[in-house]
Amino acid sequence: MNRLEGSHGWETQMEQVKVCIKIGVQCMESDRKKRPVARHIIDRLDDTANTVEAGINSSSVDDQVGFLKEQYCEEKIADLSSEYMGKGIRESSEELAEHVGTLREEHWQQEQEDAPVDLWSSCWEQQYTEQQGASISSSNSGVFHKLKNLDIFGRKAPRDLYSRKGGPRLDFPNLRKFKQGELEPILKYENLIIKDVFGEVYRGLVCNVPITVRKLISETECLDEIVIQSQVIHKNIVRLRGCCLEFDNHMLVYDFLSTDSLHDILHINVEVPLNLGVRLSIAAASAGALAYAHSKASIKLLHGDLKPANILFNGNFVPKIFGFGVSRMAGSQIIPDISYMDPVYLETGRLTKKSDVYSFGLIILELLTRKKATNPDNNSLVRNFLENHKHGRKSTEFFDKETAVTGDLALLDNLADIAGECLILDVDLRPGMKEVERRIVLIQSRK
Repeated sequence: MNRLEGSHGWETQMEQVKVCIKIGVQCMESDRKKRPVARHIIDRLDDTANTVEAGINSSSVDDQVGFLKEQYCEEKIADLSSEYMGKGIRESSEELAEHVGTLREEHWQQEQEDAPVDLWSSCWEQQYTEQQGASISSSNSGVFHKLKNLDIFGRKAPRDLYSRKGGPRLDFPNLRKFKQGELEPILKYENLIIKDVFGEVYRGLVCNVPITVRKLISETECLDEIVIQSQVIHKNIVRLRGCCLEFDNHMLVYDFLSTDSLHDILHINVEVPLNLGVRLSIAAASAGALAYAHSKASIKLLHGDLKPANILFNGNFVPKIFGFGVSRMAGSQIIPDISYMDPVYLETGRLTKKSDVYSFGLIILELLTRKKATNPDNNSLVRNFLENHKHGRKSTEFFDKETAVTGDLALLDNLADIAGECLILDVDLRPGMKEVERRIVLIQSRK
């Protein structure tokens, strides 16, 4: 009688053995580029360990261990060790470098920001090198530690907090996994800069690099969204640098920008002069970022909470849109600020590209008027502006006096026309962001 026959869960254990054999075979590929690196072997063994069925009774464990050691371990694990580990650490390092390079090449290339110097590079590379170096230099013990933890040896593999929360799914070269100890000193009241329906936003330093940390209020599963957002590289979108899964709530880490938003500049720091050229630059850059997110990115990206408070500036007064994907990460139970929300989205609950277009129309209106497009008296500014637009009347009376000079009135009228089209209730009649960007850039060229 087979020693495993009648043992609870033996099918699962046999599948684990097959995975180990498959890994061993891949490690013995003649083409070294096709061999997995140590990190991937460990991840696959982790995934395999997570499929183990609980409750294997102790009486069958000794039999299982004996049989599996006799039948498979001595042959296949020894093969894996001699063939893969015997190739030397240098080859593993080269493979890792090639793998990382391939991943980076596959990241979205459209409209990448040509940053002069990445402040993260030294800190990032140090952490990444240490992590991977430790994995490679101890690859033998690391892989066999994972093998030992598989239930093919009759034990349940321990799962740490990082693995339980899906951490291995976030193993991308340009997504840094921050430690709780790195972020904890930042999460203090004196560092709090924003508190909204999605959570809290703090500012601080890690490796002497300024960062922005968003603490999500919801514990909704959002790992896929984090991965997507980390791949978005555009000069007018605030870049997600990493995350931390070691807290009860997920922490998102972004590049640090000024605490001043377009909302602050338009409505609080009103003494700051804003000529038409500056306003057109802000509108064109923001429209370009949305056009990229809607049309050029490999995966369609929607904002869902676009408003002047989410357009921030760097030290050179370059606008950057903040908060892409946060509404989805926070979960459906969190309702974003409805002040700038598309009425159709409010009614149907369906977020589309044209929802962002409506919100952008309100931003253009605020750039034109330097007044809040959503004020307490039933959105009278929006209502009156749309009434004018509907009847083909000029909107001169709404323009901010600072920009309403004779030579620029035609340009302001053109910009007002774009805003009016973005705010049409029939979503099919609203322009796409690519068209909006094109028209604003054209107005800019005439200034």
